[in-house]
Amino acid sequence: MDTTNSGEKRSADEYDVTSDSTIKILVDVNEGTYWDGSAMVESELLKELYAEYLEYAENYPSVFVSMAYENGIAYLSIANTILAYDVEAHTLTRILEYNQAYAVRDRQNAFGGMAFTVTGDAENADLGVENPPIVAINIHDGNMTVSLGTNYAFISGKTAVGDKSSYGYEFQESNFNGDYINFANYGVDMDQWGDLIGQEDNDNDEFMWSANFVDTISMAELTGTSHNYEEVTVEPTCGIDGYTEYRCTDCGRIYDGDDESKARVEDKGSALDHHYIYFQETYYTKENESDTEFLTGDCYVCSECFHSVNYDDDEDADNTEWDALQDGSAASGHVYTMICDEGEADWAEDYSKATFKAGSDLVCMQCNGKLVDFLVDSASTNITNDNELSVPVEEDVETEDIVAGEPIGTCEEGRTTVYTASGEYKEIPFTATTTVTTEAGEHDYDAEFTWTPIRDGEDNITGYEAEAVVSCKNCDEGSGEEPIEAEVTPETTEATCTKAGAIVYTASVEWDGVVLTEDRKSVIPATGHSYNDPKFIWTDYTAKAVFTCKEGDDTQSKDCQVQHEVVEATYVKAGSDSYIATVEFDGVTYTDVAYKKTIAKKVMSTPELLSATSVEGGVKVTWEAVEGATSYQVYRRDASAKSWANSTLGSPVTTTSFTDTTVESGKSYVYTVRGVVEEDGTTVRSGYKSSGISVTYIATPSLKSVANADGGVKVSWSAVSGANRYRVFCKTGSGG
Repeated sequence: MDTTNSGEKRSADEYDVTSDSTIKILVDVNEGTYWDGSAMVESELLKELYAEYLEYAENYPSVFVSMAYENGIAYLSIANTILAYDVEAHTLTRILEYNQAYAVRDRQNAFGGMAFTVTGDAENADLGVENPPIVAINIHDGNMTVSLGTNYAFISGKTAVGDKSSYGYEFQESNFNGDYINFANYGVDMDQWGDLIGQEDNDNDEFMWSANFVDTISMAELTGTSHNYEEVTVEPTCGIDGYTEYRCTDCGRIYDGDDESKARVEDKGSALDHHYIYFQETYYTKENESDTEFLTGDCYVCSECFHSVNYDDDEDADNTEWDALQDGSAASGHVYTMICDEGEADWAEDYSKATFKAGSDLVCMQCNGKLVDFLVDSASTNITNDNELSVPVEEDVETEDIVAGEPIGTCEEGRTTVYTASGEYKEIPFTATTTVTTEAGEHDYDAEFTWTPIRDGEDNITGYEAEAVVSCKNCDEGSGEEPIEAEVTPETTEATCTKAGAIVYTASVEWDGVVLTEDRKSVIPATGHSYNDPKFIWTDYTAKAVFTCKEGDDTQSKDCQVQHEVVEATYVKAGSDSYIATVEFDGVTYTDVAYKKTIAKKVMSTPELLSATSVEGGVKVTWEAVEGATSYQVYRRDASAKSWANSTLGSPVTTTSFTDTTVESGKSYVYTVRGVVEEDGTTVRSGYKSSGISVTYIATPSLKSVANADGGVKVSWSAVSGANRYRVFCKTGSGG
């Protein structure tokens, strides 16, 4: 048999299997063929197992294809499986497969790697493994001894080789480097030859004295004719579908008889992808021997099968897997399942919604409970996980993303359905499942609803009517083709400024004691914000306007344009000095005034009286002009009067003199003047001299005659009231 472990493939053509040669190839593991009595024929089983073996060899140290022979049967261990080749019958059969193995440790055995014995008592076992590779088999004294490879190592759990506080073998190591050879241990001068032969940073020193689990099987039981076969289910793993088959509960032999009902049935398409976890590992190598720090490196390790991905800086290296994990096109990190104790999961009656209560946990089930270096806390490892293996749920989580699996069974017998909910907790995705089994005779009804809108006179939809046809999802039970009138009830959620509201119409029908519903939703658009008048905030002659939504759920701030405005004071109005902020918001302009100062109104001076004299026809009053006055008001009182009340004399004049023609000769008067200005219908007057200016009016005498008289000219006139003497003037006729 060709069971070469080097990976080199040797063709059957290299051997003469038809001559009398002493060498005959019966099973060619490399080629995936075996001798059927007349020729080497291909075996898909051999090819699959050899591919699995090569993968094991990448992840575990010292994995081999081995063989043992007894009573015409050659037993081959490949990957985690033992095959039996009948030399006479030329048949190849799978007889044993290790999917789970548990072992107890003999602590009296000084060499820990050989101190583990396989046990069927999982609860009291010291360690366990899944799908371990078989590293060797042997048949002796009526028993088959099977050595199962593990990555539990002497150093695992120790802080140093001499650490006696730990027995080691506490967890499995990972990131095995199949290319590593410690040439220095073989006397090679690495300073001289290192660049030529290559040096690996990722050593395998942590795998030293890895443990083998040793199983012992009675050959009499294994090859006997009395077996107690029971069905077992093997879960899928990386790249390998799950399956069911029959195995002997005593010796583990796989059923290989003619009963088709006991043949292996694979769950096609159930194979898992790798479940990679990012791992920053500390190696046992150094850049230089004098360094105190060990080298480290980044990698991804699958927690299912230990397949590791490292970056290879060799120029011709294929880093496809690494690149895919780096750019996210390949998945890495924990995948969480919601784990709830009793009462912590609340599924809706129709399984359309689920609430998971605080106190539950998100757990990566593919990593949970596995004793691997990148998943455990230990003083001897440096660990950088993608995130926590278990995340406590501190608040209720609700989801409506629920998918029902395909029901198994019939209505008459009862059906089993698995519901899978998907959700997020603090941005961590998770799934949760619940299994529901109906009683025999129970139906799973569904209703197909037909909706009819109700419209008003303007063709607006004001509501809905509905009817439904009910049918069982799994059989012919139901209402038939005749629809059932549904009861429709609306529930309104008012729209807010930013969120649309809705009217949800729920149609419900009852059939066979089951209420079936369907919702129809009419969206009410969000109202948009409606803002109050702004609040202006001034700082150092700059301003911002703050607009607050009337509902209080939004605030907008806008800078204002600020202008400095000075309004001059007049004699009628006070002036002002202020800063005006202007802002436009939602098409409306708003203003605000700040830093406002009042400028006092102008005050006119009191007119200065110049004269009041009798002139022909009256009394002429004169005064000085006053700045700002547009006219003047003259007042007169009798000299005997004590007040200026009712003393206004005519209408205001625009000149600085006024002749009073209403006076009586010989009577005394007092005059005063006020400046006047009118602006926007308002009249403002200046002050006045309360003492005024006095005058006694003497009228102009009326001449009666001028005649020659003896010795001169006699002039006569009428007497003037108030005059006590008269002065006569004359001039020559020439006007001189």
